[in-house]
Amino acid sequence: MFKITIAVAKRPKMSYFGRERRGGARYRGDYNNNHLRKHPGIKRDYNLAAFRNFEEESIEYKTNAFSRFFKRPSIYDIADSMKYSNRTIPEIVDKRKYTHLDAIKFADKSREWALYFEERRVLESAGDDKSIPCITEFNPDSCIGAYYRLISEHEDKYILMAKHTNMHGFHRGDLRFVEVNAKTVAKGFERFSVIGKLYLGDEIVVTKLAKIANKPLDPPKALTVHHNSKMFWEVAEMRVIERKLEENVVFAFMKNGSAIVKGKIEAAAVHINKNEPIDLESIYIGSIFTATKRSSKHTGDCRFVESWKIRQKIYKKLDAYCDRFSTYPTPLATIYDYKMCPRLTKRFQIGYEALKTDNTYEAMEIIELCTQMGQSAVSTVSDGRTDSRMFQMIDPVRRGNGVRFSIAGTNEGFWNSSNRIQIQGPAGGEIDATIETIKVDQTNSRLQIFAKISKKCLDRINFSKGTFIVYQRAAKNPMFHEKSSTTQFSELYPWLNGRRIIETLYGGPSLQEEASITDTAPKCIFPIDPPVEFNEFQNHYVSMITSGDHPLVLGSSPFGCGKSMTIMMAAIKTFESDESSQQLLITQSNYASVNLIDIARKVKESEMKILRYVGASNWDELPEHCRTEYDYPALIEGVFKKVATGELKFKNEYESDKKDEESVMAWLADRRLVKLESLEECFRYNYEKK
Repeated sequence: MFKITIAVAKRPKMSYFGRERRGGARYRGDYNNNHLRKHPGIKRDYNLAAFRNFEEESIEYKTNAFSRFFKRPSIYDIADSMKYSNRTIPEIVDKRKYTHLDAIKFADKSREWALYFEERRVLESAGDDKSIPCITEFNPDSCIGAYYRLISEHEDKYILMAKHTNMHGFHRGDLRFVEVNAKTVAKGFERFSVIGKLYLGDEIVVTKLAKIANKPLDPPKALTVHHNSKMFWEVAEMRVIERKLEENVVFAFMKNGSAIVKGKIEAAAVHINKNEPIDLESIYIGSIFTATKRSSKHTGDCRFVESWKIRQKIYKKLDAYCDRFSTYPTPLATIYDYKMCPRLTKRFQIGYEALKTDNTYEAMEIIELCTQMGQSAVSTVSDGRTDSRMFQMIDPVRRGNGVRFSIAGTNEGFWNSSNRIQIQGPAGGEIDATIETIKVDQTNSRLQIFAKISKKCLDRINFSKGTFIVYQRAAKNPMFHEKSSTTQFSELYPWLNGRRIIETLYGGPSLQEEASITDTAPKCIFPIDPPVEFNEFQNHYVSMITSGDHPLVLGSSPFGCGKSMTIMMAAIKTFESDESSQQLLITQSNYASVNLIDIARKVKESEMKILRYVGASNWDELPEHCRTEYDYPALIEGVFKKVATGELKFKNEYESDKKDEESVMAWLADRRLVKLESLEECFRYNYEKK
């Protein structure tokens, strides 16, 4: 008797990256769920093996870790590629968006370019009157190419960074950064060198690469390279995407050579005309190029699956892959053509004497110019960048509550104490910091910097893992719209305090009024334990603030004389007279605001709610002794957690809807403050989506 044993292999469970919906026995689709229906211009003699041909032959497609996140090349993609392989395309074919397949073709082609080396000639310099023609869009069906962005400029070259991380993946570090030099040929500008004709932030399509040296291709890991690494490729042929230009912008020079631009919140770089000296007292008009802000790090043809939950997992995994690569800041705008404007310069010089003239219209124009330039100057100096370049951190070490490091290739005028900066390492992720001290090292031509970092962020830094870069953070939340109306001041009502103050500053009627302490002012007692009785000066100060009769009240006294308590008393009195009112108290520093909170928390039996507004990102940077329980992130955390767990309900007048729930969950999920089992049903659904 024979015993026969049959082993049946269990079909492995497919991951959500490979799972596809099937249509039963009659299903006749390809592996991307494209059914073999009639398609204009495509013959029916293709078989499934032919459709898979690209995937099997492409080294890059198989090696690239990003490929599984994107649509596989379908029958129609392959057919179109074969049909137009001669690089000509009929006008009737619609131009399509750039895809992962297009990026892979470029990476595959680079292996062919790496097989040979040739000495290329240096092109002649172009005159100042010549410029590179730009293209409005790139059609990947007509030519192989990859998108890059200009992120660094030197005297004789530029450095480009790949726009899409899925083009080079983790394995082709040689393609992440490439060099543009005097040998590079730009379409429509073939005779001349591109040096001096490109700007930081330019978007460029690279259509051909060439080896810089006669060496075999040995790609480094993409996570190990940065913009200062030794380049393997130089750009042989390229096309410049059309720039966003703005004409007739008004600006003034700063001492460091940058510009304060009217209506903008950050400085602009200027291509200085060496034949004409700059005048810090003059107003200029010029043309400005503003780079588009960084968009997605990958192409937009992600795989689509029916299940929303699975699709979200795919997207989150893809984003996690992309976030491992360091991001580079959006460059400052560039002023490339300018001239001094005598008319505006004269107006600016009149300045504070504007309302002493008889011409009302001219006076309004002068005030508009000066106030808007002043607004831009305050934003630029206090919150904006003066340098958008990236620098390698030299000899970085952790010290106390921050890090100490050096940078080379810049000067003190562009980097200063209180500058907000970002640090990035080889594993990606941005770490916010603030410069505390800066020192010039004349011997090594470097800046020695110490920057404060919150303990939470400091624990994430490990300088032994590789090269770290640093750059200044871009300004956030503009104080005013960049396209402010030219009649902004003149439209203010004459009785408004803001207008009265500005008119006084520009030569109008004086607001000066001596504060006579002989006048009777209500006595104030600050409600703490024990109560504090105010003196006559404090009483008068509170009375002037709460009366509403004075556009501007100035008080001055030495430290520790009760100014903060007096201001808080004025807020309490205003609240008592109108409980629906809100008072905004602004301090000059975090320490001063903490002192104000310490005074406010001592107030007994008051219905007045206290909140210190600090943005979540800024709050993370604050040291512990500069945080309070009244800070916005601390308060909102407690409220949102109670709402999400059902302990606190939405009030009837603020009926909950999906947007409310999504906002609450987005904030909590981002900061990882809740657990799934503690949530109400509606919030649990939103949590699972995250």
